[in-house]
Amino acid sequence: MRLSFAVLVLLLIVSITWALWDDAFPEWRRYQHELHSREITRLETELREARAALERPEVRAELARLDAQLQTHDEDSTATWLQLTRGQLTEVEAEIDEIRRAIRDADRRLQDPVTVALQREVTLQLETVQEEYAVATGIWPPDTLQLARLWTVGDSIAEVLVSIEGPAHELRARLEERRAEAQQLRLDAVG
Repeated sequence: MRLSFAVLVLLLIVSITWALWDDAFPEWRRYQHELHSREITRLETELREARAALERPEVRAELARLDAQLQTHDEDSTATWLQLTRGQLTEVEAEIDEIRRAIRDADRRLQDPVTVALQREVTLQLETVQEEYAVATGIWPPDTLQLARLWTVGDSIAEVLVSIEGPAHELRARLEERRAEAQQLRLDAVG
């Protein structure tokens, strides 16, 4: 029994070794290595032929002509691009000046004592109405009908404020966009 067990163990060790060897060194690897060697040889030959073709005088002359043509084209396109960029920069700067004037006008209207007083008055009236309602009814928050009326008054106040502040906010946003665009155009023109 021990002898048969020993023989079986040896057979198992031999079969496992054989399986690992066969897995580590499959037959197709030899073919793959041969294919890679042939491909490398073929590419080296093509590279030598391409280098030899580049050394021919007519190819060198054509490359020099194309380089000169490309250089001329680059200089022309750069000059044209700079003219367009300067024109765009001038337009953007003009629009920025226009936006700045509009913002100054909107700021003046917002700082106008009449507008400030109107805003304070309407806010005070809304607070007064809410307090009177709470005192008169003893209910807070007010019922939905009264609340809807109060919200309508508040909405009308908000509309007045938006009509005053809205254009200024939009103009500030446009100004920031144009400043960024002008800065980019300046960087492009310098770079």
